Amino acid sequence: MPLSNYALDKFVAPALSKLSECNAIDMTDFDDQCEHWVANFVLNSMLRVNVQAPYRAYTFMFLRRAEMSFVEHENGRVALQQYVSGDRNAITRYLRAVFHFESFVAQSYQAFEVVRKWIGQNLFQTGDGSIFDRLNLIYGRSKHADKAIDLTFPTRRRRFPVFS
Repeated sequence: MPLSNYALDKFVAPALSKLSECNAIDMTDFDDQCEHWVANFVLNSMLRVNVQAPYRAYTFMFLRRAEMSFVEHENGRVALQQYVSGDRNAITRYLRAVFHFESFVAQSYQAFEVVRKWIGQNLFQTGDGSIFDRLNLIYGRSKHADKAIDLTFPTRRRRFPVFS
């Protein structure tokens, strides 16, 4: 039995029934080497350039996060395209897209944090609207999603307060 718009919006995600297209950009042509950044760095470090500690560790951590952010973005984009173009009741496809985009944001923000700590300065101010500020906001909301849950049920302790 197909899920109604009400069921999608109430039990899966707010306004999910209105999601009709994937607007995530295709970043696969951004850099033809992005899926090899870590491997290239390791090989270059072994055979060409001796990168001293701690710079080798910073570079490795940044590249690992940056490379995986591209992977997760593409995984999210593909999963979202599959969801909007296929069976709208296949909510696992939607949840898979959400997972990959959350992973993309986490990897991107952690790459940013490596650079910020490496150079020792803040690259944005909270509320300045910059891309780093927006990335920080999305990362924080994803990381602390539990705080968005409204727990206004009665304060009397019950064994299973979730069930009524």
